[in-house]
Amino acid sequence: MRTGGSLEQAVGYAYQGSGSASELTGIEQLGGFFSGEIDHKDTLAGVSAEWKHTATSIDVRKFRRYSDRADVASYSQPGHPDVLKRMRFPIWVHNSLAILPMRGEGLRYVLHEYGHDFNGNGCFDEFGHNKLMLPVQRDGNTIALVFVEYTPDNLDGVPMLSVGRYFQKH
Repeated sequence: MRTGGSLEQAVGYAYQGSGSASELTGIEQLGGFFSGEIDHKDTLAGVSAEWKHTATSIDVRKFRRYSDRADVASYSQPGHPDVLKRMRFPIWVHNSLAILPMRGEGLRYVLHEYGHDFNGNGCFDEFGHNKLMLPVQRDGNTIALVFVEYTPDNLDGVPMLSVGRYFQKH
């Protein structure tokens, strides 16, 4: 919502392209490594805080397909160093990707869920982050992804909201 020429509160988001991503049927079609940038409102800083801008990336090559499904993949990695410092035992971050169809014009989106294994049971059964990514395609190849991430916070009720993009450098 714009008031007085500045962005006050995110109401929604949209993406429009001249091509269709309906041909995106498998994780391997997403390509490899994507650099990126993300802007987010941090849960701990609160609603009135400034947006934080940082670099980000995703390496789709790390994900392994789930069984015989081409549209679902996952991988695990050691926890973020800042989080590991606070823990009494080593924890992991579990990641999953799923390609899902949207209703309407054959657009497909990619759902990326990830989160730390704070209870240490080795399962992805805790609250994490949900990122909806929309592929940008050129000549049948995914060249970029735009995304929005929303993470509710039960502690103080202030959610983390992120928007960003991934792109391949050529």
